[in-house]
Amino acid sequence: MRKLKKENRIENPQMVELKKIATSEKKQAKRFEINILKVKDIGIGVEVAVQMWKNRRQIGFSKDGSVDIERLRFVNLPVMVEDPNGDVETIQTLSDGDVIKTRYRYDPRQALLDAIEETTDLIVNKVERSKKIKKGKVGRTVTTFFALVGDGHIGTGTTSWDAARDALTGAHDTTNIQVSSSRVSATDWRITRGFIEFDTSALGTDDILSATFSIRQISRGFAFGTRTGNIVQSDKVSTTVIAGTDYPLFTNDIRLCTTDVSLTNGNAWRDFVLNPAGLALVDGSGFTKYVMRVANDIDDSPVSGFQNTLFASSEHASFPPKLVVEHEAASAVGANARRLFASMV
Repeated sequence: MRKLKKENRIENPQMVELKKIATSEKKQAKRFEINILKVKDIGIGVEVAVQMWKNRRQIGFSKDGSVDIERLRFVNLPVMVEDPNGDVETIQTLSDGDVIKTRYRYDPRQALLDAIEETTDLIVNKVERSKKIKKGKVGRTVTTFFALVGDGHIGTGTTSWDAARDALTGAHDTTNIQVSSSRVSATDWRITRGFIEFDTSALGTDDILSATFSIRQISRGFAFGTRTGNIVQSDKVSTTVIAGTDYPLFTNDIRLCTTDVSLTNGNAWRDFVLNPAGLALVDGSGFTKYVMRVANDIDDSPVSGFQNTLFASSEHASFPPKLVVEHEAASAVGANARRLFASMV
């Protein structure tokens, strides 16, 4: 699989191209009409001011739906988009032997439109068909952080469940993010954990209003019963590489968010809305780091069969993992609340 990393993210030469799409005309995306009023280079990425419509009715941002213009920022924005006729191809081999081939093309303009649309889907505070929009009112900031490097999975296999769960090292891979647990036989137990990190230092001291971790599921989802994906805090040291010895590096078993990943077909985004404990751990001065684990692993409940889910890593050209954060300038109340939640985890 070809590695698609930093050279496939927005950089200064591409900003000239992106700024050309800032007009007063609506642009039709897949599900929304988008009016991009401004495109700004913010060094770490790109910032846009947008208005959005769905089914010809404008979306009002904020809880009361009164915001006309939302400010969106994208850090490490990809510049490749899926295209069956594209000249770049990635190949994924699944655990059952199935092969997934995906083609991409270079298209910063479309990549930005896709990112705006996908981010709008994940914004918690918005009202569709709002009747309270105040013309010209600008909202808070929503920043989407895309994973760049250092993510992947680590798996281990040994003679007992306890030995697999408590192992100090394992085999690592960066081409995808696998999360699994299995009992192959009475003496063959296996657990795989996924590791993802985001440079969220651009948030500074802002209050975090909401945050959603979103990752592309690409496997068909072989498992027993209903499965959940679970996120806990990572203590992984390096933010640029992954090593087998990172396998046990998580803070505790406190779930920061959970979602159903019982999927019959692949290629769907899975969205994890962070709970208060998760919001408190978004790091405005450094990296926000997560471990994806199956429920049996967290709950220390040996499996009776197997469950295995495969997700896209940052090496995928157009859909690396992302963290979408709604935030605003810090207030005393918000800062105190964040400290309180942080002390509880």
